[in-house]
Parts: sequence; C-alpha cells; structure tokens
Amino acid sequence: ALLHLACDIEHGVTGRGLEKLIAEISVMKKFPDLTPKAIYIGGGTPTVFTAEQLKKLFEAIFCSINPGGLCEFTVEAGRPDTVTSEKLAAIKEAGAGRISINPQTLKGKTLERIGRKHTVEDFYRAFYLAESFGFDVINTDLIAGLPGETPADFEESLKGIISLSPENITIHTLSLKRAAELVSEGENDGRVKEMHTLSSKLLSGYKPYYLYRQKNTADNLENVGYCRGGTECIYNMFMMGDMRTVISFGAGGVTKFVTEKGIKRIRNPKDADWYMKTVGDIISVKENEIVRQING
Repeated sequence: ALLHLACDIEHGVTGRGLEKLIAEISVMKKFPDLTPKAIYIGGGTPTVFTAEQLKKLFEAIFCSINPGGLCEFTVEAGRPDTVTSEKLAAIKEAGAGRISINPQTLKGKTLERIGRKHTVEDFYRAFYLAESFGFDVINTDLIAGLPGETPADFEESLKGIISLSPENITIHTLSLKRAAELVSEGENDGRVKEMHTLSSKLLSGYKPYYLYRQKNTADNLENVGYCRGGTECIYNMFMMGDMRTVISFGAGGVTKFVTEKGIKRIRNPKDADWYMKTVGDIISVKENEIVRQING
C-alpha cells in the first residue's frame, strides 16, 4: 500500500483542520499489518503548517502506521515562500528523504501574472536551504504553457533549473480550465509542444520515468517526470499507473483500492470546511472498507 496525505491547507485546513487530519490518520492504528511502501505528503502545501504543527503531524503518522516496509517518504514544500530552516529541520528529522520545491517558472513577471506568492529569489533561497539539509532527492516542477510565456522563456527557466542539478525535474503541462477563453490567447498554438521538445532535448542527462495526462491540457500534452540514476519517485510511478492501493487522508484525498477485481475509489470532500464537518463519517467509511478489503 501507499499512504497519501492531501494537506490541502491552502483552502482553510489549518490548526483545527490538523486535528481532524490526525484523527483520520489514527484509523491506521487498527491495521498494524498494513505496511506502506511509500508516504507522500502533498497536494496542497504542507509547509504552510508551522514547524511545530509539522512535528505534530509526523508524530501522528508514525504513531499510527507500521513503517517496517517504508522505502520512500516525500514531503511537498511546493511554495518556496513557505520554506524555513525550522520546517526543513522538522521534515528531515521525521525521516523524509525526498522533498519537492516548485518554482513553476523562473520568470518573475509570469509569477506575478499567475498570482504566485513567491518570487524567483524565494525559490533559489528555498532550494539552496533544502540542499544544505542533505535530502536524498530534491524535485522541482516547471509548467509548460503558462500565460504569456514563449518557448524561449521556458527554455531559460529550464536551463536555470538544470544548472542546480536537482535529482528530479517534473514538467507539467498547463491545464486549461477555461480552454475556450485561453485558446484565443494562443495557448493551443503548438508552442507548448515546442516546450516539451525542448525539455526532451535539454534533459538528456535525465531519463523520463513516468507520465500522465490531465483533462484539458495545452496542446493535449502530458506531465512528465524526469530523474537521475535510481531516484525515481516510487509513489508517482505506482499512483499514476494504478498499480498499488493508496490510502489517502485529508481534504481532497482519494483512497484507491487496487485488486484483481478492479479499482474502488473513496473520495474525501475537496472543500475543507465540509471535510472537517464530516470527518467522523469519512473515518467510518474508510475503516469499514479497509476491513472489507482485508477480509476479501
């Protein structure tokens, strides 16, 4: 099994929500024989929590699960402006070997245009800080097709990231939620395909190890994960390939039971307030389904 914590705290799950999240995680105490191969904390930005809140979360996780089979522990520190030494120390002390710090682009004007709260300088500061803690793998994300960016802009960002030598680089394709409006701005004019071609060429020192496609992406292209020697993200490979059971917690988390008979999904509410109001029911449903799966 894999464990996923969807810490979607950007939508309101802060102190009170942490208690609800911990209550949901605690259901795993009843199933000590379920030993996860990978833990992934993200989908949202866990580093919006304080260092003390992160410590409390990590303590709850390892009081609730049997870590005997754990091969990978990832924490997203996606927003560079939320990264501090104290938080990274807490993440490292908890045993996380893989961390993700995501600039999206190294063009300051684009970050302003898309409403990101961090600056390019914030990203470099966060990256070097994470590097100083000696994590096994640092992943960075770039997005191809951001509004107003040209292939030359994207190439400049990608070269900047490559110069840092992160172990993993993920190239996401912009998902067009309002596709009809954005098409008129040239978002599907082939330039995103050119960006992916550039990625493939410039990342020759890396190997592509997984890809997945979301709905309504620019030029109908996929997201591709690149890695250097032996640093593939286990969680990403198994999650995207529907290869393993994933037990997920938090607002927006999707639990996925993979069996010979097929795949059964249980979706937690995306709305943080609704998640907090209904977490008791969520715990009951999850516990009952785990029991049912164990008993066949």
